[in-house]
Amino acid sequence: QQQQQQPEVWPSEVYRMAKTNEPDLCKQYIVEYLNEIKIHLDLCRIKLNTQAQSWISTLPSLEILDDNLKQYVRLQNKHLSTTIDKQLARYKNVLEEKKVLQQISFYLTPNDQVLMDELINLQQIQIQLLEEFNMLEQRIICKILPPNVDSLDHLIQSHLYTPLVHDTTSIEFKIQSDRIIQQIKRTWLNIYYKAYEMKIQEYEKQYKENLHMFQLRFECKNNIDRIFRLNSIKTYLKNRKQRMIEQICINMSGYRKKLLNYRKRLSKAKKTIDVSP
Repeated sequence: QQQQQQPEVWPSEVYRMAKTNEPDLCKQYIVEYLNEIKIHLDLCRIKLNTQAQSWISTLPSLEILDDNLKQYVRLQNKHLSTTIDKQLARYKNVLEEKKVLQQISFYLTPNDQVLMDELINLQQIQIQLLEEFNMLEQRIICKILPPNVDSLDHLIQSHLYTPLVHDTTSIEFKIQSDRIIQQIKRTWLNIYYKAYEMKIQEYEKQYKENLHMFQLRFECKNNIDRIFRLNSIKTYLKNRKQRMIEQICINMSGYRKKLLNYRKRLSKAKKTIDVSP
């Protein structure tokens, strides 16, 4: 039998950027996107050439500038090459993952496919909860609490008595009220922590139960081919989860930088109470 030609598979990011699931339209989008980048690069080259013609005479010699520029370009190329290689490796893993899933799904019965989809969905929910949990941790570390927690300041202070005379007593009162608000915010964050931990544990338990039921469907028939496919499915699910956890670590690095930049902009304007000592 002639092997059926498999459709082109693109990373999910490309589908989101192209706003379509059609492979041909995704390919067209990538081609147009690359052309736009080329046009932008050409414009940058023109601007650089224009600026180069009016360089200031007080600058270092052309030889020094040329050496420094070459060194800078080498470093940038190395950094860009490393970044692109990592992205390509991740894209290749995702594409390979999807191909493996297509191969696995080809041999599944309709009922098996339903259970398989449930396992993938549970895994996706776990990863989403884990990412949100990590984002909360990063917010606490960077002292940029979630808006609903920081809003407690105004909510509580609006119901507290404010002394009219600013003396030692009023200062002590302010310190005590700030401590109370700080403790309340810590309590709220602890509740958030516990809620995320419980949700993650609950979905992990449900995932294991569903996986066990899935295994029984394959093992009860005592068929070597089905057991081999079961092992392939378990390997696929394990690799998929590991890849998504690694992606969370990558995302958290960028998320932390955004929080720190946001904190710098708000450092003077922020008047909310931190939960850290």
